[in-house]
Amino acid sequence: MLTIKTCKYIDNYRLNIIFNNNESGIVDLQNEVSVEPYLILQDKEIFKDFFIDHGAICWLNGEIDMAIEYLFFLMRCNEPIYHNMFKQWGYC
Repeated sequence: MLTIKTCKYIDNYRLNIIFNNNESGIVDLQNEVSVEPYLILQDKEIFKDFFIDHGAICWLNGEIDMAIEYLFFLMRCNEPIYHNMFKQWGYC
């Protein structure tokens, strides 16, 4: 099961994420914070105030989170080696 080990805020809406499979990279959530239920995260102070709970990134005391697999997809969506997995997850 894919989980997030660590996550650090970089700038704007970008996070540096390390997953439990030791894959790491930068995820830009600029587009995601422009739609419900993530609109509140446009406030960068709220966006920066995240925590990891059960391997997922959460905001607002756990009221908002984002699918771990989706974050991995955003990080690696342009890498052909992962396309079959992403299709299984319904992201392609």
